[in-house]
Amino acid sequence: MKWGNSSKKEEKEDVGKKAYKMAFDYELKYGCCSQCVLTAVKETVGFVTDETIKASHGLSSCGGGLSGTGACGALTGGLMALSCKHGRARNRFGWGRFTQNFKAGNELIERFRKEYGDITCQHLQQQFTDKKGQVRFI
Repeated sequence: MKWGNSSKKEEKEDVGKKAYKMAFDYELKYGCCSQCVLTAVKETVGFVTDETIKASHGLSSCGGGLSGTGACGALTGGLMALSCKHGRARNRFGWGRFTQNFKAGNELIERFRKEYGDITCQHLQQQFTDKKGQVRFI
């Protein structure tokens, strides 16, 4: 189910829940949080391309490049999805900073921090896995 400029709050919430479940299931099956989030957005809402999903691969896996210290891949995938929708295209560099995208990104970061306590992959790995690295369902 795709929605474009729908203003129905319930419909958007349903799509959001569906995308969340898809991304969660993809992560458990395939790994790479950012790619899973972007794929779920593509399959529910649209506007994300396969090239964007591919480009996000390096942002996955413990905060990017298997470092374990950066921002959560799921969050960076969400920020990329927002940028696919609201971000500045190359041919519009001279049109300003497109600050609405930054505002939406900051809102996502704050919602993420409020929900999970932090935005780092390291924090989330500790929160959602046991000592053996197995996913805990909280």
